[in-house]
Amino acid sequence: SIANSLWGRAGVQFKPEFLNRNREFYQAEIAALQFNSPDAVDRINSWVSDKTRGKITRIIDRIDPQSVLYLVNAVYFNGKWTVPFDPKLTKPHDFTLGSGKVTKVPMMFREGDFEYYKGQTFQLIKLNYGDNARLGMYVLLPAKESSPGELYKQLTPANWNEWIRQAKGRTTEVELRMPKFKAEYRTEAK
Repeated sequence: SIANSLWGRAGVQFKPEFLNRNREFYQAEIAALQFNSPDAVDRINSWVSDKTRGKITRIIDRIDPQSVLYLVNAVYFNGKWTVPFDPKLTKPHDFTLGSGKVTKVPMMFREGDFEYYKGQTFQLIKLNYGDNARLGMYVLLPAKESSPGELYKQLTPANWNEWIRQAKGRTTEVELRMPKFKAEYRTEAK
């Protein structure tokens, strides 16, 4: 679910071409809002919650008194694996943290053919989403003698592109175990 909107300070005039382009190209909803109103933050957050079916309930905490326009973009992605993990096979299993400490976590399990690449200090696998597998998630696992920090140092755009190129279209039979997880990300652009 993708939601775009522009919230302009009431009384400020914006160029009609700017507003029209946002409507046309980004399907943005446009509203004038009294930024000093006590319910202004709630109106924006309520709109985002509605557009993301309640999955994102809060996108702003306050409105800066110097602001004249808020461009709000909320993306909610609930990907279904192309080949799902069987919940009956999810069991507690040892997981090594970046610190080297081992802990038990719910570990998903699946066997199958995956786009896969093994480098000198890591393994990379692609997990596809959706019926057409148009989208996917890449997972990197540092080698036992390496660490997430060491792998991160190697993670340059050139290396990333090469690793993806190496994996693309080359499937390997893999027994995959990975922790059950939920990912969230939030950022502000100014």
